[in-house]
Amino acid sequence: MRVKICQIRRDTNGNITHRRFFVPKTAIVRREGTRAPDNMEFTVDIVSDIKENDEIYYIQDIIDTDNLVGMYNFYGNFRDESGYEQDDVRASNIDIPECVDLSGTSSIYERLRLYENVGNSRQKYLGFYKTNINATSKDGIKMEKKFVYNSNTNPPIIDMSGNFEIWLEFLPNYTSNLFTLLDFYNESTNKGLLIQWDVPNNQIKITANNGGTANVATCPLTFDTDLFHLRIGRNNGEFFVYANQEEKTVTNASYSADLNHTDPYWYMCKSYNESTSSWSDGFSGYFFQLRFYDTILDDDQAYTIWSSKAQQLTMKFGGFIWKLEDGISKRAQCKGWSAKILSKIISPSTMTNAPSFSQVARTGVVYTDGKSYEILKDIIYNIGDNEYAFPTDEPNSDPIQYGFGGVNAYGTLLDFMEFLMVMESSSSKDYFFNVLPRKVIVVDQTVDANLACNEYTSNVIENFKDDTKTVNMLEISANNQPKTDSYSVSKSFTSNTLTTSSVIMGYDSLRTWQTDVIVDSVTYAEINGVQADVYQYNETIPSGSYGIKLSEDKTSFQAQAPLTGSYTVKLWFTFRFFILNALSSVQIKTDATSVSEIGIYPRRLAVRQLEDGVNLGSFATKYLDLFKDVKQRVKVRFNGLINSVTIGQKLPVSYKSKKLYTSYNESTGELIPLRLPVSSVEWRYPEGTTVIELGDNEYNTFDLEKITIDQLRGLDNTTNKSSLI
Repeated sequence: MRVKICQIRRDTNGNITHRRFFVPKTAIVRREGTRAPDNMEFTVDIVSDIKENDEIYYIQDIIDTDNLVGMYNFYGNFRDESGYEQDDVRASNIDIPECVDLSGTSSIYERLRLYENVGNSRQKYLGFYKTNINATSKDGIKMEKKFVYNSNTNPPIIDMSGNFEIWLEFLPNYTSNLFTLLDFYNESTNKGLLIQWDVPNNQIKITANNGGTANVATCPLTFDTDLFHLRIGRNNGEFFVYANQEEKTVTNASYSADLNHTDPYWYMCKSYNESTSSWSDGFSGYFFQLRFYDTILDDDQAYTIWSSKAQQLTMKFGGFIWKLEDGISKRAQCKGWSAKILSKIISPSTMTNAPSFSQVARTGVVYTDGKSYEILKDIIYNIGDNEYAFPTDEPNSDPIQYGFGGVNAYGTLLDFMEFLMVMESSSSKDYFFNVLPRKVIVVDQTVDANLACNEYTSNVIENFKDDTKTVNMLEISANNQPKTDSYSVSKSFTSNTLTTSSVIMGYDSLRTWQTDVIVDSVTYAEINGVQADVYQYNETIPSGSYGIKLSEDKTSFQAQAPLTGSYTVKLWFTFRFFILNALSSVQIKTDATSVSEIGIYPRRLAVRQLEDGVNLGSFATKYLDLFKDVKQRVKVRFNGLINSVTIGQKLPVSYKSKKLYTSYNESTGELIPLRLPVSSVEWRYPEGTTVIELGDNEYNTFDLEKITIDQLRGLDNTTNKSSLI
């Protein structure tokens, strides 16, 4: 079957106690992007052992999934989408393998729309981001090797004892050396499998060994900086190689020994020598997909993989069961991981660690330096639990003007990410964020894709103009809540009597941009270096004591000490204050052109992440630019499970009969399609249909009242949301 569900149950320590794969009777999966948490509903036989809080992963592929034991699409991560969790080994939840960390010199993603007009199979990757790997001067990628029943005394999940098949699709950069693609070889025991490209000799090398003398099988393949699709495997003791669907002649192909070993790791893009603890033969380029099967695929399945549009996600859903209903069948309601991840609360109690990056400056939850991706990594490092990855370095600009103020990491992670998406937007850049089924957060620009939506491919279910989010007149305010701080002040007295009063502080005592200072309390006092007790205005300082006495309004104090002559009083106190800036912290902005065309669409918005008027004005301008127009919303249905579409793509939409296009020239017949972003995708099994909703919903919560407010805010879904942020 092309669909299966992986069910995982864990103990209190997170260890897997139950893993099962099964085909559901029915399944409905919805990926919602930023609009709401992903959700899934499925039914199984009434006797099935499923429970609330079980982890559920929905796997849907272009061919049968029965023998799929490893699946990697390299979309922002190196995590296994087969259900077996054979992932890359990382030090923390914000790390990526060293060989894909380009240290800010360029994005780790390449936007493959660059290949739109290039021939061969690159066209099928239009609309996809792929990770840029450069392991020539850095370590390779270390991967976990899982074993049956979690013990390396059992066979490994990727079993190379008999027949197996491996698919690799990659785009190499030019090199004149030998480079490694996959390393399942253990030099300490001389067991395993090593797949390399010997560029100088124009051949693929397959090194196989079971503890004796290595068998090196080779096949001719001329190197080129083009997209390669390699199919490599062993059938009844004979190695085979297909390059771009063409079978190659393999020398030394016969080798039937068991190639498994007990080392718990395998490696990508560079060979690792266990005997010398060293790396060699690094790869440079892009990996597009990597598949492992514990069987040999038939020719039809192989051709389907070769010819189909690429997919960013084979695992279409990851989450947990939150509700079970019994009947003729068991019906399970599931929430995606985004429901938990995006509802994480950012607060001073969760942000106690020092900033994770030297480029980030933060005090508590207030950032005064850092680019968006650095700030988000720092937040996830503090509020995550080593499960959430954030590998992308987009958006890569500073989100605010730090010369005027900081940015508060306020509210839920969803709140803060939506704020950053607005701040980063521009006329030439649209951003989106997405939580993947394997708990990976991806933030990047939208990209044009080539899945055509027209009369020949799909049916229009809904087509209407949507003004739910339209705003062209905005009353906007910054965070005007008082801030707290601490301060100390010294005053000199010439007498030990209580007749002399001194003002605690004046306007000029603190920074000039602070005003309306309100003293909360004196936390400590000294007179000539001796601790003094603090008394309220209606209390009496005992004779002969070191003490100070506050006025009723806490603006001044008197001091007493058993001293003669002059003495110095020093106070430490906490206070509240408000901030004034060059621009007002409450502003009204209007897009006059939009108002004249469609009328007034007002909104009142509080931006709790900002405290200054300069950045507030910038936010308001960007917000109006995003939402000043009435948006087009289109829902289309495809007859078939479309695996290549995902959140963050813009698809061409052109239905001449429904006048749904950008323009149409009747004399020439030229039709220019709309390009609308994917806001949600729904797959239905066994019906075999895909429903795609398109519209400008990348950054916002168009349907937030419907689902997310219930889950994240605990409010009734009829409550009107007064603020996006």
